[in-house]
Amino acid sequence: MDERLRIINLGLPKSGTTTLGVALSQAGLKVADWRIRAGQTEDREILFGFVGDHLYRGYYETGDPLALLSEFDAVTEMSIASHGFSLWPQTDWGLIEAIRRHHPNTKFLLSHREPEALVKSMLGWSNLGTLRLPEQSVPGLPAGYGVTPAQLVRWVEGHYSFCRRVFRGDADFLEYDLTDPEASGKISAFLGIELPWWGRANAKDRGEEKDMPSPAVQRSGAAPRRRVSLHVGAHYCGATGLQACLRTNRAALAEKGCAVALPDTGGEGLRLKLPELRHPAEEVDQITSRARREINRFAGKADRLILSDVGIPGRTVHFYGGRFYPATEVRTAALARAFGQDLDHLLYVISPYDVFFSRFHRQRAGRRAVPEIAEFTAGLDGMDRGWPELLEILQTAFRPKRFTVIEAGAETGSDLAVRLLGGQALPVAAQVDPAGEATGGVSITDRALVAIQQGFAADPKLSREEIDRLIASHAEDHSDLGFARLPEAAAHRWRDRYMADLDRIATMPDIALVRC
Repeated sequence: MDERLRIINLGLPKSGTTTLGVALSQAGLKVADWRIRAGQTEDREILFGFVGDHLYRGYYETGDPLALLSEFDAVTEMSIASHGFSLWPQTDWGLIEAIRRHHPNTKFLLSHREPEALVKSMLGWSNLGTLRLPEQSVPGLPAGYGVTPAQLVRWVEGHYSFCRRVFRGDADFLEYDLTDPEASGKISAFLGIELPWWGRANAKDRGEEKDMPSPAVQRSGAAPRRRVSLHVGAHYCGATGLQACLRTNRAALAEKGCAVALPDTGGEGLRLKLPELRHPAEEVDQITSRARREINRFAGKADRLILSDVGIPGRTVHFYGGRFYPATEVRTAALARAFGQDLDHLLYVISPYDVFFSRFHRQRAGRRAVPEIAEFTAGLDGMDRGWPELLEILQTAFRPKRFTVIEAGAETGSDLAVRLLGGQALPVAAQVDPAGEATGGVSITDRALVAIQQGFAADPKLSREEIDRLIASHAEDHSDLGFARLPEAAAHRWRDRYMADLDRIATMPDIALVRC
């Protein structure tokens, strides 16, 4: 039996759960809010998992819902209505009673918001109120109900009544109103701890007059909230053309109050270093702070920022070990903290796996010794994840208002730039090499790649100058030697997987997929 103070919020989404989580974190407590994020734990079993799922796993595997969350002091949002889950532990009396039994010093909060206002907020939060709640089976709201605001209001009122009934007269229960100016004082007195911060976090409802800056922005001293559009990849999928268009239009866009940040060659380009898996938590914090300064260096006082950097998900070299961008979680979590706000638009371009891996192998072979294609193919067979999993990580970290995923070749670099601008026409037309755009800038001939690899076999320290000489000497020999081409059987398997993953992406909530 655990005698320490534990805090459980029974509130529904959009009832101030994020604000409560930030306030408790600022008070020195370790808070689990919706999902366990990078830097919160070293326990791989729960890292990046959803709080609601962990509660039910603990409940059904051990009888104690908090068994997997022993290192956390508080749970501020436990429901999950996406990513294939519809879990609402705050409505489950059996689970709540199990927490009380195993943790008798638990304090229960109910973050209250007027039902009409709460429903309006749900309807303005992505497709939570318009699609997920009506279509999913939710306790008290079976699938097919919740299609009107009045039905959602009735469901919210029912949850409040449930909590009041089961905790009637209980000294370990506090219901507080989100709009009450004395809310923080009441919570402090109830919990016996001081709350050094109380404000409004995660305000992103459509129809509100003004989005409030998040606590992360307030604490960091970053600039007030600006509109941010982010392009993060993938490698070899048309970034060359997109960035050429943005580079050509940078000055003209700046005159319109839109800053553009690109990883240009030379000293003035974006230098966005993000953490790797090897970095300890303290160093991750330092890297995050530097990333925030780098973003603000480009954004300045502009009210809009467009940032394009395909390196954000991480290094492609891990493909050789069968790992698909393994550091994406920690890198995107750090970048999201550096932004200090949710994104307006997130853009990601994908391509068929066989084409993507072949381009990766070619690009790397142009500068380094690489394994034979048969060895590379064998490593790919054990690849741990793919596009859908990567997109889910990006969506969770950045929480964009719009998330567009486009198949490579479906749109030109100019089209992609216009998307990032929200449909605004480019002030200056950019001339882009169609061949370079289509291949992701990989233009070294097969004959040159073979010569380079032979050079590395003879001299592992082959110089950059000699590599450049080999590329130039074979530039006109366009013989198709099949370099980096996956064996047909492997290519066929990867094409099948890609088509299946496209179908998965098409059903993922809050993602707009543009197919060729």
